[in-house]
Amino acid sequence: MENNNNLTQENRAFKKGDAYETLGIINTWIGNMDTKVSFALALAGVLIGVIFEKGMPSAFERITEVSKLAELSGGEIIAAILVALLYLSSFISILCFMLSIIARVKNLNNAPSIFFFGSIGNMTLENYKSAVKDMDEKEMIDDLEEQIHTNSKICSLKAKWYNKGIKFLLATVILWFVCMIFQLI
Repeated sequence: MENNNNLTQENRAFKKGDAYETLGIINTWIGNMDTKVSFALALAGVLIGVIFEKGMPSAFERITEVSKLAELSGGEIIAAILVALLYLSSFISILCFMLSIIARVKNLNNAPSIFFFGSIGNMTLENYKSAVKDMDEKEMIDDLEEQIHTNSKICSLKAKWYNKGIKFLLATVILWFVCMIFQLI
């Protein structure tokens, strides 16, 4: 039986080295995604600082002066809506970036892994050492494959929130230019 298992391992196309390399590539993608999010978050922070530096936007000042909204002209209402959209899109972009960069410590497959820091952190040192020592090569490859899958799901989730954040940041930049051109903020 042991001999048959060794033959299966030798004939397997996806070997332990391939699994380590694949996991490393995916971890690099995760790191790259976090770096992109960090730069986008910094840009959003600077842009929001510029947007809010003058206090109450001029588009909202007129709203505070009237007793009924019917007293506002169509242009004043559009101006207030544009500024509100600017604020909303900037808030949503920050929220999306934060959801992208948040640390994921739960193993999405709910199986303990000797390669996932969340699982390792939940084990005692003795349990971790025992799990590593008792593992054969097939179990190690299976664990690596599961970790590759888990990290790929994490990377996909980060990319999803990053892409949404970038779209809202682009909307923020466009709205900011419009509001600056018409001196609404």
